[in-house]
Amino acid sequence: LQGKRVLERDIFYVGMSNYAGVSKRLRQFWDGIHRGGCHSAGDRFYRKWLKGKAYGKSRRRGTLFVSWICMPCETDKTKRSAEDLKKMGAVADLELCAMARVKQVIGREPELNRK
Repeated sequence: LQGKRVLERDIFYVGMSNYAGVSKRLRQFWDGIHRGGCHSAGDRFYRKWLKGKAYGKSRRRGTLFVSWICMPCETDKTKRSAEDLKKMGAVADLELCAMARVKQVIGREPELNRK
């Protein structure tokens, strides 16, 4: 994606993690799209596009790109500071602002954010 503009209509899912960390959430999403469960958006993808369909075994799969930003902070309740809590709030705010931008431009939330 480097050097390419991502348009709002290209965004399929907006998510965030304040506790599990990026690698764990990506693993849950990956497992969800391959077998269902594990992650709500991954499960929605699996149920809508893969479950019981030949697409799931096809070599002609679409490409899914993942982009993220990390804001290092302590999430353990016994160790985190007021500054850590502010960062965690900023992460949640970024998620909702990204979804709001998509909805404002294309008239709906990203496909996997809708139930």
